Amino acid sequence: MELTRAIALDGNCLRKKCDEDHELGYDMMKRFVNLMEDELMALRLQLLDIYDEPIK
Repeated sequence: MELTRAIALDGNCLRKKCDEDHELGYDMMKRFVNLMEDELMALRLQLLDIYDEPIK
């Protein structure tokens, strides 16, 4: 087993804070975009493994 920690955020509250504090919003966006990029690349590689067929 591996220790896992999770946090829950109030999305509406966070969105309001980011709208009020543009620096916070921009920093959050940069962090989430990096995470999304990593996840999309991993998904892309998985799909290539599944659907990539050798050319005959």
